[in-house]
Amino acid sequence: MAIHAIGDLAVTNALESIAAARQQFPGDHRDRLEHVQLYRPRDLSLFHDLEVVASVQPVFIPTDWAPADRWFPEQKLGLEDSINGFTAVAAWSARRENKLGSIAAGKWADLTIFNQDLFSLTPDYWADVKTETTVVHGEIVYNMAEGRGHGVKADDRRQMPESLRHLFFE
Repeated sequence: MAIHAIGDLAVTNALESIAAARQQFPGDHRDRLEHVQLYRPRDLSLFHDLEVVASVQPVFIPTDWAPADRWFPEQKLGLEDSINGFTAVAAWSARRENKLGSIAAGKWADLTIFNQDLFSLTPDYWADVKTETTVVHGEIVYNMAEGRGHGVKADDRRQMPESLRHLFFE
């Protein structure tokens, strides 16, 4: 189950609801709360005990929560942990780890190739890195060198894998 919980009281209520539901419906669960930018410190133990995924979309953080001193350096994730969170952990929380989240034989080959190695750059230069190629289901849907792929347009249907067309076109 995924619940949108924006705000600390919403997070508390959602966690308490999940705990109550699990008493009535035990079993294997991969519940997650979306938009967990604000929470009460006491809720951390519930996240842990219930094994609920706290899903945070960094793009929303500046609008949901802007601390006076900006970020807390001791709480920053490193690049490897961040990439893992957007790939393997995200696939696991969606029960898609057998098809997504890593590059391996038999998986869907959904990946992005950048024009520079993020691990060789300091974070100050990451914003300058460009997407070189995007692969979806093993097929290239964007390639910077070919100058195509700045958004999916009707003319791009034939270049998109058949299995994905329904996601972008009616």
